[in-house]
Amino acid sequence: MKHGLIFRLIATICLLAPIVSYSFMWSMVYRDNVLIISNNDRPQLRLIHVTYEIDDFSVTEGQDPERKISKGMVSIFSMNGYQNFTTFVVGRHKSEMVARWFTERVPSNKNTKYRDPKELNFAFIGKLIMTLPSGKHGLQDVYTFEDIYP
Repeated sequence: MKHGLIFRLIATICLLAPIVSYSFMWSMVYRDNVLIISNNDRPQLRLIHVTYEIDDFSVTEGQDPERKISKGMVSIFSMNGYQNFTTFVVGRHKSEMVARWFTERVPSNKNTKYRDPKELNFAFIGKLIMTLPSGKHGLQDVYTFEDIYP
């Protein structure tokens, strides 16, 4: 009798396993995660072109099955008045793995938002490249900021 009950329990688990993993896979939703650089307080500072290049990253497992985020990916900012924005499309599910990755790479004295995160959805390290007018004969100045953690 016990063997029959154990067999039915195992068979039930085996039948449900594909359903559970299948429903978990579909619970992932890509979301627009917007990064904004605003110069509302300095309208004379007009940004001509802004890009962000990902040098390294961490995303919670299962939150980017299509691999939309990758090393070397360059995201170009769109300009909207005094706000410049770009969108990173990735799922949002917090994990300790991403928080550990972030903490190992970003010293707490180099960030203002996440001193010691316990969980994060995703994290990037990269280069922020900004082009501004120099004010001289239509020339432009390009500034590159390394190791930026948005």
